[in-house]
Amino acid sequence: MQASNVNVSNFVSVKLSGRSNYDIWKVQMLVLIKSQNLLPVIINKSHHTLAKYDTLVKGWILSTINEQRILSDLNKDIIDDDRPAKELWKELESIFDPSKSDSEDPLGFGIEFISDTPDIETENSRTEFVRDPEIQDTDNIRLKKELYEAAAQGWWTKAKSILKGNKIAATEAITANGNTILHLAVEMGHNYFVEKLLEFLEDGEDIETQNDKGRTALHIAAMVGNKQAAHLLVKKRKQLLEFEDHNNLSPLKLASAYSNLNVYAYLFKSAPPSETDMNLSSFHYNSALVAAIFSKNYGEYLY
Repeated sequence: MQASNVNVSNFVSVKLSGRSNYDIWKVQMLVLIKSQNLLPVIINKSHHTLAKYDTLVKGWILSTINEQRILSDLNKDIIDDDRPAKELWKELESIFDPSKSDSEDPLGFGIEFISDTPDIETENSRTEFVRDPEIQDTDNIRLKKELYEAAAQGWWTKAKSILKGNKIAATEAITANGNTILHLAVEMGHNYFVEKLLEFLEDGEDIETQNDKGRTALHIAAMVGNKQAAHLLVKKRKQLLEFEDHNNLSPLKLASAYSNLNVYAYLFKSAPPSETDMNLSSFHYNSALVAAIFSKNYGEYLY
């Protein structure tokens, strides 16, 4: 398929709206650009044969930005003039990930993150030797980048092939804010991935990992309104209902705060009595929930 005929929405499912979804947007955009062999367009390398695609890539980027919230923050010259796509890429990076904007690696994650996945090493083919610590560290970074891509895109088969020899990686942070692949898959709505990952993690305690804000994957499900993921998580580990983040907020409270009625009702039904009593008496009422209750129109939210 010619690059000019690519359906961008098949690759990039989110509109960049802020720091909260910048990492996801970036991964998906890189997958799109790499699929058309156009990475040189956004990196600091001269590649005259691809110059004609610069406007195309720039168009892809601009078409996946939430105009009201982001475009006003961008340097207008970069948008309006014949400035290259790589300058727009760097501008977005400077806004949402300043720590990477001055790096020699304009992709942030590194070229190897988005390159073809290497064959997974088998036990029989592994050679026993003492490895240099720097090599081990590099391999660990590569593994996390590949897992990030798999979780962001919902590629369970790829994730499983990586985790077979590195099961502990399933519960380790893969983002700067401490999110695991479970947090990420729940946020992106990849519920088949979530289901299979929960089956893979036999011990329920393995899904209790909290990110830097103290939030479990169930907190994330409550925030983004992912009821199916919430059901899968509670079924696997009901204790998650009682976890509080660093602001003393449980998943139930977050569902209310983010006005996610269906998740709120499900968690309310599932939570221990002490939590639901407190939520009704002292936590802020969700107007939509109150309206639904008084109109007796809440059945769909509880089942």
